[in-house]
Amino acid sequence: MMAVRILKIIAATLLSVCVLLVLALWLVDFGFLKPKVESTVSDLTGREFRIDGELSLHLLPMPTLVIEKVSLSNAEWASEPVMLQADKAYVRMGLLSWRDYPIVINRIELQQVALVVEAGPNQQVNWSFPFMQSDTRAEESKPKSGGLSIPVVVRSADIQDVRITYRQPQSQDQVIVLESIAATVDKGSDDSDDNDDDSNTTRLQGKLQFQDWPMQLSAAISEHRIKAELRVEKVDLNTQIDFPEQGFDIDLAINSLAELGALLELEGLPDAAAKFNGKLNLGEKQIEIPSFQVTLGDSDLAGAVQIELTDPPRIEAQTKSTLLDLTSFLPADNGAEAPGSAESTSTKRYVFDDTPLPMGLLRALNLKLDVDIDRLLLRNTELKQFQLSADARKGKLSIKNRFSGYLSGSFASSVNLDASADEAKVNVDSKVRDVRLAVLSGAGVPKEDVPITNLNILVESSGATARELAANLEGGVALNQGAGKVNNDLIQRFSGDILSQLFTALNPFMNKQEFTRWECSMFALRFTSGFGEIKGFLLQSDQLTVVGGGDIDLNSEALNIEFNTKPRTGVGVSADMFVTPFVKLGGTLAQPSVGLNRKGVLLSGGAAVLTGGMSFLYTGIMDRATASADHCDEARAVIEDAVEKVEAKSSQD
Repeated sequence: MMAVRILKIIAATLLSVCVLLVLALWLVDFGFLKPKVESTVSDLTGREFRIDGELSLHLLPMPTLVIEKVSLSNAEWASEPVMLQADKAYVRMGLLSWRDYPIVINRIELQQVALVVEAGPNQQVNWSFPFMQSDTRAEESKPKSGGLSIPVVVRSADIQDVRITYRQPQSQDQVIVLESIAATVDKGSDDSDDNDDDSNTTRLQGKLQFQDWPMQLSAAISEHRIKAELRVEKVDLNTQIDFPEQGFDIDLAINSLAELGALLELEGLPDAAAKFNGKLNLGEKQIEIPSFQVTLGDSDLAGAVQIELTDPPRIEAQTKSTLLDLTSFLPADNGAEAPGSAESTSTKRYVFDDTPLPMGLLRALNLKLDVDIDRLLLRNTELKQFQLSADARKGKLSIKNRFSGYLSGSFASSVNLDASADEAKVNVDSKVRDVRLAVLSGAGVPKEDVPITNLNILVESSGATARELAANLEGGVALNQGAGKVNNDLIQRFSGDILSQLFTALNPFMNKQEFTRWECSMFALRFTSGFGEIKGFLLQSDQLTVVGGGDIDLNSEALNIEFNTKPRTGVGVSADMFVTPFVKLGGTLAQPSVGLNRKGVLLSGGAAVLTGGMSFLYTGIMDRATASADHCDEARAVIEDAVEKVEAKSSQD
C-alpha cells in the first residue's frame, strides 16, 4: 500500500510539474532573452545584430515572435554599414510545424524593411555567413521523395514597404519595393497545425515597384506548384511552375514582345504573344532541359538542352522548328545611310589588325549544337530545310550548314577551326548552287526574273592574329550569276558608301532605272599568301558591259582594281552617256577611294569596303572584245577554270 501511495504522489507531482511547465510556457514572455538573442545571432553571422525595440517571444499556444527596430551590420568591405533593418516583424508558427517539411508559418507581418544585397569587387557577397557552411541537417529534414517542393508555406501575411536593393561594382543599383503584399490560405484555419494536406494554397495579392515600373502581382502557392500573374504597364506575364517527382516544369506566357521591348527600351521586337514551356532537371553534375517548346506568333522552336558541369562546362543542344520567322528581329530597310559612310571614314590603318585572336576563349568553348528548321524567314527571302551543326572541344571547332533556297538551289558550307596550338588554322568550303537571291531583286519580281547565283568559296589560312590570317590566306572565291533583274535601289541600300559610289560610277543607269537587267555577273579571285589576283570579271546587261582586273594585297591591304564600262551597240545607248568609263578602286581596305574619271577628278572615299553592307567586291577579267559581243560564256569558262585550279590545289594539299 505504501508503494502505491508513493507512486500516486510521484505521479501527482509530475503532473503538477507538467501543468506548471505548460502554464509557464503559455504565460511567460521570453523577451528577457533579448541580450542572448542578440549575441547568438551576432556569433552566427559574424556581424553585429541589434534589437533596439521590443522583443516578445511566446512558445504556447503557438510559437509567436514580435521583434521591433532590428538591424544587422554589413560586411566590412560593403558600401554601407547596415545590411538589414526592419521596424517590425511578427511571426506565428504552428506548434509542431518546425518538425515537418515544409515549415508552416501561420502568419507573418513585416513593416518598413530595408535589405541591401551586394556583390563585391573580388567575388565577395554580403549574404555569406559562417553558419552557412556545410550542414547535413537541412538535407536530413527534406522529404525522401516527391521531387522539389516549397520549403516554407506562409498561410497568412501582411507585408508593407519592404525595399530590396541589389548592388554590384560599376552597375546601377537594382531596387525592388514590395509596397503591399497580402497572403491568405484557401483551406485550413489560421491557427491550425495541420500542414499535411497539399491542397492548402496560399494566395498572394500585392503591389510592387521595380526601378520606375509599378507592378501588380497575383499568385497562388502550394507545396508543389507556383502560379503567378504579373502586370507591368501593358505587359502581362503569366507563369506556372510545377514540382513533379523529378525537377520542375515551367510554363511562361507574355502577351506582347513589342510591349516588353518598349518597357526595356529594346526596338524591333514583334508585336506577338510568346509562350515557353519546358522541364528542368538539376543534378549534381549536370543541368538538363529534356524538352522545351517556344512559340512566338506563328513561329515555333522545340528541343532539348544538356549542360554538363565539367571544366569547362559542356553544352549540348538539339532544336527543331517547322517555321522560324526572324524578319521582325532584322534591321528594317528604311533607306538610312549604310555603315561606312563618308562622314564616318575610318582612321584605322588596317581592317585586319594585330589584335591577338581569343585563343583562350576558343579553347574553352565546349559545345555541340544541332539545328533543323523547315522554313526560315528572313527579310525579303526564305530558306528551306535549314540545317546547322556545330561541335567545339579542346580548341577545335567544326561548323556545317546547309539549306535550300525558297525559289531554287541549295547552299552547303563547312568551317573548321583549330585553335589548339599557338596559331589558329582555319579552312572554309562553301558552295552555292543555282540559288535565286530574291533579296537583291525585291518583292514582287517573278521567279523567272530573279537571277540564279552560283558561288564557290574555298580558302584556308593560319595565324595568331587577324592580320596573320589575312596575310597567309590561300584559295579562291568565284561568283557566277545568271540573267535576271536586280533592284538598283536595294543594291545601293545594302552597299557601303564606297560600293555605292563604285556601282553608280560603273552603271550610269543606276539612279535612273528601278531595275538593271543583267545577262550575267561573275568574278573569280585567287589568293596566294594573302595576295589576291583577279582571274575573271564581267558585268553584262542589256545596255552595257563592264570588265576589269587587278588585285587585292591583304599583306598591305592595298586595292588596285580597274574597270572599263562600254555601251552595248544596237540598244540606243551612246558612249557620250558615260561620264566615267574608266574607274579605279584604289587606296586600302581601311581607306578606299574611287576614281579617276575621264576628267581626272578623284571621287570621294569612304570607310572600309569589308565593313560595308556587302562584304564582297565585283572583280574581273580584262576587256578583250567589243562591247556589242556576248562575253558571258567566255568569262564563265575563265571562272570555271580558276575554280578547278583552286580545288585541285586544295586536294593536293
